[in-house]
Amino acid sequence: MALVLTSVRLHHDADARHGALALRIDATHPIEPPEWRLDAAGRVHSAPAAYARRDAAGQPLRLDATFERTGALPDEVEVRAIDFPASAWSAPNLLGDVSPQRVRLGAAARSGAVRFTLEGSRIGSRGVGRYAVHWRWQYRATPAAAWTDFAWTSHTVYLLLGVPTDPWQQAPEQGDDTQLPWAAVLDHACTWAAGATTPDAAAAAVTAQVYTLGLLGVIRYGCPVWAMEMYARSFAPWNHFDLTAWLERLAGGWGNGPYVNCTDCATAVSTFANALGCDLWQSRMGRYLPQFETFPILAVGAAQWQIPCGIWPAFSFHEVAWTGACGDDDTVYDACLLLDVDAMPWLAPRQAVLPVAARFGRAGEGGYRDRLATPAGRLDCVPRAAERRRRAVF
Repeated sequence: MALVLTSVRLHHDADARHGALALRIDATHPIEPPEWRLDAAGRVHSAPAAYARRDAAGQPLRLDATFERTGALPDEVEVRAIDFPASAWSAPNLLGDVSPQRVRLGAAARSGAVRFTLEGSRIGSRGVGRYAVHWRWQYRATPAAAWTDFAWTSHTVYLLLGVPTDPWQQAPEQGDDTQLPWAAVLDHACTWAAGATTPDAAAAAVTAQVYTLGLLGVIRYGCPVWAMEMYARSFAPWNHFDLTAWLERLAGGWGNGPYVNCTDCATAVSTFANALGCDLWQSRMGRYLPQFETFPILAVGAAQWQIPCGIWPAFSFHEVAWTGACGDDDTVYDACLLLDVDAMPWLAPRQAVLPVAARFGRAGEGGYRDRLATPAGRLDCVPRAAERRRRAVF
């Protein structure tokens, strides 16, 4: 082939309106742009990319590409990339086509980075997801010449609602910055919340999937270990989330074991949802002492409705994923338990509900607080907004 595509870079600057976000694979593996490159031996190396729907929809997206001349070609050619033909089993390309651009090869037979504009992006009409983007690269030597195929590239692209929020960062972008969004997290989060177009829908989907891990036997409420935190840490200097162990558990490994508590669940929900561009906190309710009494609950991974672990009539605290100021008027997402929302929550039969986008409420208002705490416990089931946090990941 007379022309060789040597690299494609989707993340080219810090502006989420025009390019992909900065990512890493996980805690120990960075992504060094360009995301797609050809090495000296002709082997393809490819890494995923992510776009923020809220920022990039309707904006001119761009990429950088480099080329090498290996045959008889003029010093300047025109290059474009088009979508593979859509079929019954493949939707049109999320990112659209790569608009034609003049590429100067020069005496060294290699181009520098050439900036291309994408046309026909479908980011604004698609929801959260993990998409495969395929491009068929073509060149022509003159405007009258036919287009000639010379390369085919495939890219994994995550579509997020917006730029990820804390603990996830976009700057600085050093290779050792472990708080850049992890592709290993987006693999799960984009699958769990596939199709979501609003933060509420995405957070609700993530909450449901974390609770479902209990039904699948991946996690269960840690009564045998006195409901200790197993993945999240709450005290300085260890105010972190052992996300590496959590991902190992999701992949079928041991991680930190099957047991979790409310802090672990709240941290998982907010960390995965915020990777999609939601804006949740991990925050607590309760006075520690006195404890607040609860109605029977169906804890994550549990087989029966009961007061906490069947032996404790009360919680000293309970932690959830929480919006806003984490107060009475804000909403909670609780992946740790199901609530009984019928008129007699102390008795069977149950009307089970997973608390998603549930207003916390004041005592007597019929909100989440009243569904979790008994009348005797409601005044002690108070928001502890001063303790809200977003644990860093490792």
